[in-house]
Amino acid sequence: MQFESEYPLTNHNSFGFKLKTAYWGSAETVDDIREALCFCKDRALPIMALGEGSNVVIAGDYPGLVLHIAVPGIEIIRHNEISAWVRVGAGVNWQSLV
Repeated sequence: MQFESEYPLTNHNSFGFKLKTAYWGSAETVDDIREALCFCKDRALPIMALGEGSNVVIAGDYPGLVLHIAVPGIEIIRHNEISAWVRVGAGVNWQSLV
């Protein structure tokens, strides 16, 4: 997993605020998330999970790691003719899903 420093958040918030984060990473697997947690623990950094940035307002530059959650996948598990479970990755767009 790659971590970028001084990363701009302008395209990652609905209002387009010109903000930046000390570090940025994009997690596509559970192992990526574990790696990000270790990265922050080793450096005593705060961490913020971020999806598409549509339901969050960031007040200023972030001093830690912003971790973009981009875990893909949609799986439909049928139980019978009228019921099923849907397993969805944390990075799947909600409106696309529904």
